[in-house]
Amino acid sequence: MDRLLAAAVPGPVVVVGGGISGLAAAYALHRAGGDVRLLESRDDVGGVIRSERVDGYLVESGPNSTLNSSLDVERVIEELGLAGERVFASPAARRRYIVREGAPRPLPTSPWAFVTTPLWSGRAKRRLLLEPFSRRALGGDETVAEFVRRRLSRELLDYAVDPFVSGVYAGDPERLSMASTFPLLAALEREHGGLVRGAIARLFRPREPRPTRRGIYSFQAGMAALPRALGASLGDVVWSGASVAALSPTESGFRLDVARGSERRVVHAERVVLATPAPAAADLLRPCAPALADALAAIAYAPVAVVFVGFPRSAVAHPLDGFGCLVPGRERRTLLGSLWSSTLFPGRAPEGMAALTNFVGGARHPDLVSRSDQELIGLVCEDLARLVGVRGAPTFARVIRHARAIPQYLVGHGERRARIEGEAARVKGLSLVGNYLGGVSVVECMTRGLSLGRELAAETGR
Repeated sequence: MDRLLAAAVPGPVVVVGGGISGLAAAYALHRAGGDVRLLESRDDVGGVIRSERVDGYLVESGPNSTLNSSLDVERVIEELGLAGERVFASPAARRRYIVREGAPRPLPTSPWAFVTTPLWSGRAKRRLLLEPFSRRALGGDETVAEFVRRRLSRELLDYAVDPFVSGVYAGDPERLSMASTFPLLAALEREHGGLVRGAIARLFRPREPRPTRRGIYSFQAGMAALPRALGASLGDVVWSGASVAALSPTESGFRLDVARGSERRVVHAERVVLATPAPAAADLLRPCAPALADALAAIAYAPVAVVFVGFPRSAVAHPLDGFGCLVPGRERRTLLGSLWSSTLFPGRAPEGMAALTNFVGGARHPDLVSRSDQELIGLVCEDLARLVGVRGAPTFARVIRHARAIPQYLVGHGERRARIEGEAARVKGLSLVGNYLGGVSVVECMTRGLSLGRELAAETGR
């Protein structure tokens, strides 16, 4: 029988959500000496960052890698003792492919390769060289597609930007906001008149400190090593299997009704950090902050299915000499992209086997995510047979579905974000953090979480 327990958190801050954003916020606050409690509804932390070793394969459910672009994150990795477990991408992964006319074609990585690549026509190459003379935007929140067509060309939209947007954001460039999805590129035009001019101007700006070795990395045990280490460092600060049923403001802060196993707890906190996806935050806030809940509920998400397959290396004709391939929408394939995991990092597949992590669905084909495992595996292998020459059925396969995989920064996202932040400021003691606010990468989420945790430590005098 359920029991109702009254419990006071031994500190002023409760973080709801044990994904990478919430973990980073709790870690920074805890390390600064603050009292914090992290509530995670699942049995372990990490959110979508999950790594599983099965039959000699390392299957990633979420992000497969990240970029060491932040000194802040680098310091945390050192503090957690993870530096020795980190693995950087193979040199072969520098090569990236984009599918055109049914075949993966390498992205050019040098001026001569750009001149000779069959990936883009001569007309598209000339248009790219003339980018400094393209007309500027007339104003308003432009879509990614509008920006690229205006400054580059329709061909570069189709065979450069569209596959990138689908591969990283699972999104539709005809609907995504340029200013919110690619704020740095939008700023180059706004501040310098164009991408090339802006890039040249940035060459002469003082560089911010950054890690000595830059590159894509993961860990020997997969990306989940990072949230697991953060969770372990927090110790009993973390309550796993703890679902927040209700959140309500009080005179001194907040009351949280928490279900943990057969127990029901009433938890009191001076400050609350909601580090959940936007829909979950909206559900919790609707009774006490309906306008904020409506703004959060307006954030769209794209569904994605991860289809991981293993083949004997001899059953794949392509050399798999790269990071993987992205598939433009104009190619009319099931795949959004295929990551060649056994090339990217060591230890991702048994000896003599090839591992490919494939992505399906997104804004392009949202209905595909609801297909059966066998249907998805069959559709993916049909594409892989044409694109990289796989033969026969995979000897290993795993399907992972994310109904709300990646938030979509649709046109108007800047206004939605401003409304969310404005309404959140009206709720005393409430903070929001998550990938729906700006930047979906692991590093971006961690950086914002760490910053918030330190701010809260300063505000609470810890």
